[in-house]
Amino acid sequence: MKKRMKKIIISSLCAIVLTACGASDPMMEKGYEGAPTTESGFYENSSSIIGQKFIESVDDTIYFGYDSFALSPESLRILDAQIDFIKENKGVKIVIEGHTDERGTREYNIALGDKRASVVHNYLKSKGISLNDIKNISYGKERPLMESHSNEAWSKNRRAVTIIM
Repeated sequence: MKKRMKKIIISSLCAIVLTACGASDPMMEKGYEGAPTTESGFYENSSSIIGQKFIESVDDTIYFGYDSFALSPESLRILDAQIDFIKENKGVKIVIEGHTDERGTREYNIALGDKRASVVHNYLKSKGISLNDIKNISYGKERPLMESHSNEAWSKNRRAVTIIM
C-alpha cells in the first residue's frame, strides 16, 4: 500500500510540475481520453486482449541510435512483424510514441521524438496501413524507460513504441 501511495504522490507531483511548465498530456489533446495507462502514465498495449496478443506475438518497441531517427535492419524486421499483426487484426487503432534520451533541450527532444514516431508512421503507411488508423505522439525525454544517466539507459530511452488502442 505504501509503495502504491508513493507512486500516486510522485505521479501527481510530476503532473503538477509539467502543468506549471506549460506541458500537457498530448494524448488527451488528440482526443485519446480513456486511453489505457499504467500507474506511471504510460499508454500500454496490455490493457486490451488485442493489445496483449500484440505484445505476446511481436515486439512493440524499436530503438534508435544517438541523435538519429534512421530505421535499422532490426527495426525494419520488427516493423514488418507489426504490420503483419495489424493487417491480421483489421480495424485496430495505433498510436506511435516517439521517445528520446535525457540529453538535449526539451524542445529539441520533442522534435526528435516526433521524427522517430513519423518515420515509423511513414513506414507503416508505405506498407498499406491506413493513415486513419495511426496517430503519432512525441514525449521527447519526458517519459524515460530507464532513469539512469548511463549509455545503457540512454540507448533504451531512444525508442518508438507502437501501441494498439
